[in-house]
Amino acid sequence: ARDGLSFTERHRLDALPGLLAQRLRFADLTLLPRSGPSPADLMHLFESVLYHSRAPILLTDRGLGALDRAMIAWDESDVALAAVRAAAPVLAACDEVEIVTVDLPGAGEDLAQMLSRRGAVPAITPLQRGGRSIAETLIAHGRETGADLIVAGAYGHARLREMLLGG
Repeated sequence: ARDGLSFTERHRLDALPGLLAQRLRFADLTLLPRSGPSPADLMHLFESVLYHSRAPILLTDRGLGALDRAMIAWDESDVALAAVRAAAPVLAACDEVEIVTVDLPGAGEDLAQMLSRRGAVPAITPLQRGGRSIAETLIAHGRETGADLIVAGAYGHARLREMLLGG
């Protein structure tokens, strides 16, 4: 038995992501753990929910009550806008909301206006990559500023292309 689980237990565990994805189609938000006993199982669960439920996902081990500072990774794309709209209820509960752009001077004003209509007072922070990837730049900024939540679009390509070639 793999991982010390019986065949029946492993089969149930393998079927869980598909079952969750089906049930979560109607969820407003999906909370998934960031850590656990098996990183491979967590990744399988995350990918199943991401690709099959289309519900926004929040990876956290602390729950919603611990989210005070949100960072929005903004690239002006429809995917990023969909992520912000999906996260709007969570963003409204945050004390601070920061819109972060990378190598996009002047971007974020329209998003800030949209969020201000919903009660947020977001700050806009333009960053330069400085030899790093955009993802590395965003993650480093999130760590430096103590962001509890990073809102970003999940993928920007057609889903078939994403599955075949990666994002």
